Amino acid sequence: IRNFLGEKFVRRVKLPEGVSAAISTKLKDELIIDENDVLKVSQAAVRIQQSTTVKNKDIRKFLMEFM
Repeated sequence: IRNFLGEKFVRRVKLPEGVSAAISTKLKDELIIDENDVLKVSQAAVRIQQSTTVKNKDIRKFLMEFM
């Protein structure tokens, strides 16, 4: 994950075995996760969400700067 909230740090998320992630061509900020097993897909989504959790910042104030 690149340029999350303007950060220069590239976040890498290890996905469960067999799960593939692709960037959507239709929407700008969409990530498509593919796998037949729902548990593996949900585990991949949780890992992505946890890696992008904003810590030690007031998200209300931070988002207002970008509007």
